[in-house]
Amino acid sequence: MKKRLRQLRQNFPLIAAIAFSYCFFGLLGLKLAVLPGDVTAVWIPAGIALGAVLIWGKKIWPGIILGSFSISLVFNPTPISLAIGAVTSVGNTLTPLFGAFFIKRFTHSRYPFHRAIQVFHFVGWGAIAAQ
Repeated sequence: MKKRLRQLRQNFPLIAAIAFSYCFFGLLGLKLAVLPGDVTAVWIPAGIALGAVLIWGKKIWPGIILGSFSISLVFNPTPISLAIGAVTSVGNTLTPLFGAFFIKRFTHSRYPFHRAIQVFHFVGWGAIAAQ
């Protein structure tokens, strides 16, 4: 237990930075939607989350879930919206975790740009995982 708490304290700046960037780019994406607050064509935080998990591993998942929930908290803090935001946050956290797992599994690397086939696997699995 003490080891996990110490790791959390060591990773706190990284987790906070990921949460802030996820929330910032999520709010920016919602503001730039065709109809403000509506669905966006490109969700930049999905790529940020996938890239963060590929670089730093699964230890940064709290930053993704906090950043995703913060979007709901800032954008529309009604009780129903917060409930939907909590469920969406879980999905937004699991997606890059599974995406990174599949990318590592099928490219056999955390940096899959050494061979052409690895690039194609990365793009394919990354597109599927990042939605």
